[in-house]
Amino acid sequence: LSVAPRYDTWNEKYEPWAHMKRMGKLVGTGFYIPPEWYSHFRMFPPIHHNFQQEQTLNPQNASEPTQGDSTSTSAERLRLRDELARKSRSVASEGMRYYNLFWIQKPLDAMERQYYRLKKHGIPHDVAVKKVLQEFYDTLAVKKRVATIQSEEAKLSGGFISMREAMTVLNVLSQLQKEQVTPHQVATLATDKMETSVSGSVMTGVVERVKERQQQKTPAADASPTTGGASSSSVSADSLNAVLQEDDTAQGASAASSSYQVKVSSAPDDNLPKLREVAADNSGVLDWFDMGLEYDISPLEPTTSTPSSPAPNTSSS
Repeated sequence: LSVAPRYDTWNEKYEPWAHMKRMGKLVGTGFYIPPEWYSHFRMFPPIHHNFQQEQTLNPQNASEPTQGDSTSTSAERLRLRDELARKSRSVASEGMRYYNLFWIQKPLDAMERQYYRLKKHGIPHDVAVKKVLQEFYDTLAVKKRVATIQSEEAKLSGGFISMREAMTVLNVLSQLQKEQVTPHQVATLATDKMETSVSGSVMTGVVERVKERQQQKTPAADASPTTGGASSSSVSADSLNAVLQEDDTAQGASAASSSYQVKVSSAPDDNLPKLREVAADNSGVLDWFDMGLEYDISPLEPTTSTPSSPAPNTSSS
């Protein structure tokens, strides 16, 4: 036993951390109410920089100024990450779409590690960056293809709807709630709309009959208009035939001379552009189902047969 204390450990029992440790053991028993300084230093722990290097569990000690600080990123790594993010926008936003999970390994981190792995093998900077980006794009293509296949399977299963359809349903529901429509009225409107879309006509014809009144030889002739108002109505073939027969059977001298204007247009409920919109999922393009394949003939354009070029003989003899 030596008379004097150890030259390098004499101060340890006076350190704040020693007091915190001993008081923590005492408070942990549950039979001792700690003093106020313990609650304070539990919230604001004292810094501990007077300990032996043999006692640390981390050889990269952050409180030792002579060792490298791994908490901050070096300028070289920052330059590399900035270059990778500028060369590909999807790399910069890959891990933080909806919320930033900053404790998750991002593709940018994996690309940086792969870059330094390639640099260790002597590959130049430009080639390493291009190779790393190409690997990322290959992985991203697989992810996008899997996501497209899964969305198509969900759409074909009938148990899921897309976000666009969900927004349409929410807009319809909010409009119905705003107009205070009863559920019975909603069901009736939906049934009528479905019947109109299924059994309604594709074309709509509008007939306008303009009656021209005869000139009357009266003092008030200049005040009376010579042309009556146009009465327009959407008619079918039978009602149009009845109107024409009625006009023919009328007396020629007393009846006013009539002229007809017929306008034929697509029905708003069921027409060809509407069917194309439904087939294209309201996206304007019909290639949402073919995974980006290109066809020689566009489905939207009508095919015109050219009689000058003979059809190839495909019959097998």
